[in-house]
Amino acid sequence: MAGEPEGYGAALAALVGSGLDTSRFAVVREVSDAVACDPTMTRVVRVSAGARSDVIEELSPEGPVVWVGDPPEAEWWRGTAGELSTGASEGPPTGGWLVIGPTAPAEVDDARLTEEVQRLRRDGESTSAAARTVARRFGVPKRRVYELALGLERGD
Repeated sequence: MAGEPEGYGAALAALVGSGLDTSRFAVVREVSDAVACDPTMTRVVRVSAGARSDVIEELSPEGPVVWVGDPPEAEWWRGTAGELSTGASEGPPTGGWLVIGPTAPAEVDDARLTEEVQRLRRDGESTSAAARTVARRFGVPKRRVYELALGLERGD
């Protein structure tokens, strides 16, 4: 299609072929973007040749993933990131697409959320941006995190 980013069709083919949830997804350029995305959505990231093991290290070992080699006829693999990690060095050093499945948000307490907000605020992020980032990262409502962040500012 005209105007689509390079490789977008291949990313969608990998997503659909993965068998993972396609109702909410993001196609991202870097694994760090995939990690920062809402964990309750499926994420698709392009991985360059030889970088697969580095990418997998950044993921939760229990998370569902599908590896789609390039070209797709070359290799398809389904399992968890931990399982793919143990076999990553054995696989061919080809590039491909990593489809990261959605995970249910883990229960996280207010202390952990507050700690993350404080860290981002120290790094210079605004209260609103820090709350948004933390909410997305932990899969919790932004309002909950923002209220905790406001409590920090008030000294609660």
